[in-house]
Amino acid sequence: MADDDKPDEIPRQLLQRIIHEFRTDKKTRISEPALEALAEYIKIFIQEAVHRAAAEKKRELKGQNYGRLGSTFLEVEDLEKIAPQLLLDF
Repeated sequence: MADDDKPDEIPRQLLQRIIHEFRTDKKTRISEPALEALAEYIKIFIQEAVHRAAAEKKRELKGQNYGRLGSTFLEVEDLEKIAPQLLLDF
C-alpha cells in the first residue's frame, strides 16, 4: 500500500490504470478532484455490491432453513447474481 493511500481507499495507481485502459482518446487527462470523485464512486459501488450479495445470500440460506445465519461467506457466484440489477441501478 502506498504511503498516501488509506486502508479503505482504492490505490491511486489502480484508478489511473483503470482510466488508462478504458479511455478512447490518449490525450485525455483527469484532474485530482475528478480522480477523488471516481475513487469514492467505485468505493460505494463495491460496498453496495457486497451488501446486496450478502443480503441475497442470507435470503437464500433462510429459505433453505439453515438455522443460524451468523456470518455469510460470499462466492463469486453470489456477486454475479446481483450484478445485472446493480449495474442498472448505478
